[in-house]
Amino acid sequence: MSSSGIDFSRIQEVSRGDREFENELFNAYLNDCDAGLSALLQAVEIGDLDSARKCAHAIKGASINIGTTRLHEYAHAIESSEAIQESQIDTTILTAFQVAYDEVKIAIRTYINE
Repeated sequence: MSSSGIDFSRIQEVSRGDREFENELFNAYLNDCDAGLSALLQAVEIGDLDSARKCAHAIKGASINIGTTRLHEYAHAIESSEAIQESQIDTTILTAFQVAYDEVKIAIRTYINE
């Protein structure tokens, strides 16, 4: 597993070594996560915690499927957070998620360009 929390063997297993397919999967994942993270942050900003939970859930599923375990863990923490149940979200978790996502994007782009 890379330092960014990506299990590249997972994507290699899914793609059966087809680098073009890996690139397509990673690009789709990044596009979906960019949109999902934006929607998550917007939902938090306006206090729509049900939508925030749904966004976190979608990111969680996509992350485990692609092998980005750290993002999966953060998304799970956001989705299942007790704070979200009490009409608030721990901004520490959101900040950690954003930092981890930036690291994942860099690692994926590096992998794609190898």
